[in-house]
Amino acid sequence: RYQCSQVPVSDMLPVVAVLLFVTLASSNSTQPPDPQPCPPEKLTTYRVVLHTFWTRDLFPKHYPEWRPPAQWSKLIGKSHSRSYSLFRLGQKASPGVKAFSEIGRGDLLEAPGPGVFDEFVAPAIPTGAGRTEAQFFVDGNHSRVSLMSRIIPSPDWFIGIDSFNLCVDGNWLDTITIEVDPLDAGTDNGFTFTAPNWATSPQGVIYRITSRYPSHPAGSFYYPYLKRLPPIATFQFIKTREYELNEVFHHSEDDKRYDLVNLDQSNTISVINSNNDIQLEMEAERREQEMRLQQQLATKLPSATLTPPPPLALAP
Repeated sequence: RYQCSQVPVSDMLPVVAVLLFVTLASSNSTQPPDPQPCPPEKLTTYRVVLHTFWTRDLFPKHYPEWRPPAQWSKLIGKSHSRSYSLFRLGQKASPGVKAFSEIGRGDLLEAPGPGVFDEFVAPAIPTGAGRTEAQFFVDGNHSRVSLMSRIIPSPDWFIGIDSFNLCVDGNWLDTITIEVDPLDAGTDNGFTFTAPNWATSPQGVIYRITSRYPSHPAGSFYYPYLKRLPPIATFQFIKTREYELNEVFHHSEDDKRYDLVNLDQSNTISVINSNNDIQLEMEAERREQEMRLQQQLATKLPSATLTPPPPLALAP
């Protein structure tokens, strides 16, 4: 569920060109069906820009200056259908999310999964405040986007978006900006940016970090006098182009229509020494043709007796 800070969600639905600042509040695992999907024959490209605002002025408590200084990992994202989930608030993190949020290992997250349409990666941000961007594709059957970037240093904290639908009322959003808060993967008990590894056992669930939760005075994001944390980052999605596909392919039907033919040994053709075999066959055929020609000549031309001409008479 997404709460808009400037425009109510009910007013946002019929809008095609949208420029909003949205606060990502929570995520519901049981999503309502799409009221009107975007056309599946249109392929659309988006550019996502991650802006980060992690500075000492906004977040002075325990601000990391060195070993390592405040920074962000690479951004990993996917466009996908309703069936895929990168992460979800209130649920346990997958092994891929756990490895990425704790140590920045992204190979498990970057592996393809069912329902994924496009995968993209944006470069890391080497400072607390900065920007990075990437491009990706969506279509009517894969209109959602999920992405995440790790907070460095941190026990298991990250920022991200879960299954945001870029298709609204059958149209692609032109542009939208989403504010995000830090998230805890629920796999490490550390309260500070540089806390030593302390695994959560049993594993907890992913939750949003606020200015008052977790309510521990040692927490690096614990600012009880603030109603909410300042925005630590925003994700901006900008539609760059729409493509009209000439034909829609249904992969399931194609798989049924075309079978893979496996040739057994009896159907294989050996090409070893093929040049020598062809040369021998041509030589044998040439000799056979010469023999047939000689037989035909012997049949059509019977043998004849040749008499020598009379001697010439010499003049006296």
